Amino acid sequence: MPITRVARETEVRAAARAQTEMGGKATVAYGLYRAHGFVSPHLAAGEKGTGFADDDLNLLWEALAEMFDHDHSAARGMMATRRLIAFKHSSALGNARASDLFVRIAAATMAETPRSYGDYVVSADRTDLPEGIEVVELV
Repeated sequence: MPITRVARETEVRAAARAQTEMGGKATVAYGLYRAHGFVSPHLAAGEKGTGFADDDLNLLWEALAEMFDHDHSAARGMMATRRLIAFKHSSALGNARASDLFVRIAAATMAETPRSYGDYVVSADRTDLPEGIEVVELV
């Protein structure tokens, strides 16, 4: 998108006495970002463990759900966490490989040029989950 600027940041530009300068700013009309995260409970246990506990995990979920609400900027505009899906394992060392679980989350666009979250379908495949795995939707 075209933009104009009045500020003269150098002596040369100030001496030119130009009223405005034209420029451009690239934007993405709408983007859907995907992120992966990991919590390793086996590293929390024991004398040399981190001590990470359920209260810490709940605080992490809350932070991920609300992270953009407290950090608005022109660059991020109206970013928001739209879905937060976790795979809960019954074993501290895990019941399935992360790569096998992450492929169960899909985002498909329903529009040629997406302009809102409604232009996507985000799904979590719960069929034939490995034993000891639970899908938890937090947002």
